[in-house]
Amino acid sequence: PPLDAGGAPGLVVAGGEDKNVTPPRARCALDFARRALGPGKTTFCFDPKLTHLDILDKSLDRVLGWIDARVRGEPLPETLAGCDAESTVSPCSLPND
Repeated sequence: PPLDAGGAPGLVVAGGEDKNVTPPRARCALDFARRALGPGKTTFCFDPKLTHLDILDKSLDRVLGWIDARVRGEPLPETLAGCDAESTVSPCSLPND
């Protein structure tokens, strides 16, 4: 597809058992990406069982499916069913540093 003059889309993948990027911090990343990229540009995939160490390996099919669909200009594949279910993620919360 032609390049989007409004910028590239983004994908945020988060795990509920991630102790490094906790779900509230992942939500902060999502909120930032959505503000930066604009409406409809960011896909969010959340799996409550994933940890920081297994998120890439266990999400690889979703990530590759997302990339392939974006490159081809096609709808997102079934492997991304359930993505954008942000209601399952706590609101953005960062500790006071």
